Amino acid sequence: MALERAGEPPDPIGKGTAVYELFKRCVLGQGYGAFPNTIQEQMEKDDIWVSLDRVTEIHTMVSSVLSQVTQVFPLQAAAYIHRDGYIETVYHRRRHFPNFHPRDRGMVRQAVNFAMGQSPGFDIIKHIILRVAREFRQGGLLARMIGQIHDEIMVLCPDAEIHRVAGIMRDAFCDPDLTQPFPHRVPLGVEVATGKRYGSLVTYDFDAVSQPTNVVVQEDPRAAYIRIVREALPCTKCDFFAPYGWGKVGVAGNLSVPCDIAWVGSNPGLEEMEAGAPFFGRSGRFLRQSAYDAGLPIPPLPGAIFMNALWCGSESSQGILATHIANCRPFLDRTLAIVRPKIIVALGNVAARAVLRVHGDIGMEQMHGTWHDSPIGARVLVCYHPAFILRSPGFGGDFVRALGMVSDALTALRLPVPARRPGSSGGIVSEVAFVGVARA
Repeated sequence: MALERAGEPPDPIGKGTAVYELFKRCVLGQGYGAFPNTIQEQMEKDDIWVSLDRVTEIHTMVSSVLSQVTQVFPLQAAAYIHRDGYIETVYHRRRHFPNFHPRDRGMVRQAVNFAMGQSPGFDIIKHIILRVAREFRQGGLLARMIGQIHDEIMVLCPDAEIHRVAGIMRDAFCDPDLTQPFPHRVPLGVEVATGKRYGSLVTYDFDAVSQPTNVVVQEDPRAAYIRIVREALPCTKCDFFAPYGWGKVGVAGNLSVPCDIAWVGSNPGLEEMEAGAPFFGRSGRFLRQSAYDAGLPIPPLPGAIFMNALWCGSESSQGILATHIANCRPFLDRTLAIVRPKIIVALGNVAARAVLRVHGDIGMEQMHGTWHDSPIGARVLVCYHPAFILRSPGFGGDFVRALGMVSDALTALRLPVPARRPGSSGGIVSEVAFVGVARA
């Protein structure tokens, strides 16, 4: 689906873009009576900048479409039922209404929902399930479907079949023929995730040399990381970072040394973009000093890596959506697969959601200081972000205690705790830290 504007190419309405968020808010706004100026003000509070004319244009379009659905289609549904005694979906699945009356609002809603609500989506899933089962049988695979949750299909298979099964699932979900019955050819998308347990799934990267389910990195980690950098630099998927030119900051640390601990933040700030290294601003200095006091390794000491869940820099992390995290997750997963840390410290809400693959928001007061398992096998400690501690020093004691938990975990793993080095808190020196700017 795309918007046509005179003299300009159509804008794709993809997740993570401003026009996608605008469409969603206009649709929701219809139910609450929100006007274009109210929608624009709310989007600006979330750091999503769209002109009032653009909001008015989309709001008018959504209003006309919804009015047609809510007013015209029920009349059409009633006419079909009176004529045939039933109504059917675009996939020709029928439901009979023997006692239908047009004044029965509940019955009319049932008819509309059957033809235009969840039923077409269920039909699509049924087509996918039948196709996947058929291809599993024809391919002689041991893989079996074990469950379905709305638009998700769960499959159990041996590790050796993961790549073939992932390809079958991707092709089945993205088959353009599935939307053939619809008047508008809306493309379907899919995210294939793998893991040993449902709660520890990680996105399957078809282009990666090795997969997180059975990662064995055999090539030079620095060469693999440089390849990730080359793929990440031109990425401009998220409009949220457009005002900053999609400037990107990579990891800091020595990739040629086995990693004991990875410090993962949210996204680079303006100071990090200028320095070309993560955790270089005021919060970074606070983190390095706190880790230094707790006896924990930090770059440039060996065995430690600084990185962010999101590579693009901005003034703050306020307004980051789940779609932004999903867009950057392949780069995060592949980098962690190269580094293979034994312990990950997820600093802040965004980092915790990205590392643990939590799709919704999380409460940091409940999650802070808790241990979790990551899809790559590392232990993950969720911790407040240093920037939050600087804003709310009353939580400083909790932050120190969490770093103590990390120190205890390092000792339990019999990993060497570094001795204090004079001048080690003066800055980050890294052979792999970089900054790059890619503009559309």
